[in-house]
Amino acid sequence: MTSTDARTKVEEAVATLIAAIEALRYDGSKRPASDQLRMAWPDLGRAWIAAWARELARDLRTIANDLEAAAAAPSEDEALTPLENALWRLGAAREKFYAVVALAFGIPSLQIGQDKKQTLSFRPDSETCRTKLRELQADHDAARRILDLDGELRQSLLLRHQATHSLAPLVKSHSLTWYEAALIERGGVMHYLAFHLPPKGLQDLDDIGSDALRARAQTLAKRGLALIVGATSELAALLPAAAELEPPPIIWKAMETNECFDTRSDASARSRQAAEATGNA
Repeated sequence: MTSTDARTKVEEAVATLIAAIEALRYDGSKRPASDQLRMAWPDLGRAWIAAWARELARDLRTIANDLEAAAAAPSEDEALTPLENALWRLGAAREKFYAVVALAFGIPSLQIGQDKKQTLSFRPDSETCRTKLRELQADHDAARRILDLDGELRQSLLLRHQATHSLAPLVKSHSLTWYEAALIERGGVMHYLAFHLPPKGLQDLDDIGSDALRARAQTLAKRGLALIVGATSELAALLPAAAELEPPPIIWKAMETNECFDTRSDASARSRQAAEATGNA
């Protein structure tokens, strides 16, 4: 697949996904609790998810452009930076993909921090999202295909993770470390041997020269892009059949203690406890 083909597939997949998001089913009985959001829902909810899809598109376009730059680079050193960027963006794109999944299926992702200020954060969990997809796969082939495509992404993401921490070569081979092995018989050392530990994934390669490593990294990144673009297309097919726009999550606050909770029952219990302790029950 050429770089032009890759960019075309990105645009087609994202456009289809955004169209599916903008048409998400909405049960009018599930309305936001606040007057402000109730007036703007469901349009605001759909627009918010679509914004995440556009961020996903930006990452996918960047990956395609970086892969084109890496392929055209005249030397291994000049190919290194765009390859690193493409692999880093691949992981970022997967995170945004699962942000769309979490929002489209109402998967709880708003977290209350354990710090003193109880800082809020939006942290979609890919495994929780995958659990939801597994629940859907019996009735929806698109959910199963998303899981399969995402599973194949792991080799590319492993290389990205190792490269991020400087533990894997993208275009030049080096050992992670040297180590020695002591061979013991009858309780005594008979011999010492020296070994080096190659980065994971290189043990089975016949050629670990710069050209081979560059080609391997390029292939993994291109395959990773194709996989996540494919998952994006499958998600676009899944949403009309299985997703329904949910109202936003509620953070419950006990005013007596200024504490926030995920559930009304926990906040109410803390509120009553504090009120009783101060004689204001």
